Amino acid sequence: MAATHHRLALIWADGGYTGSLIEHCLAAFALVLAIVKRSDNMKGFVVLPKRGSSSVFSRT
Repeated sequence: MAATHHRLALIWADGGYTGSLIEHCLAAFALVLAIVKRSDNMKGFVVLPKRGSSSVFSRT
């Protein structure tokens, strides 16, 4: 995947994707998996604000 998508460096994922998947993405694909969590007081579907840098893709 890294060879095909060489500019892809960061992936945002839902809070359900935790555990060993973070380490697996880094070790197997050299990709950072950032988990975006919502606060406990939200109900239903809510679009979460972006976290971190203002660009969607990090250029390396």
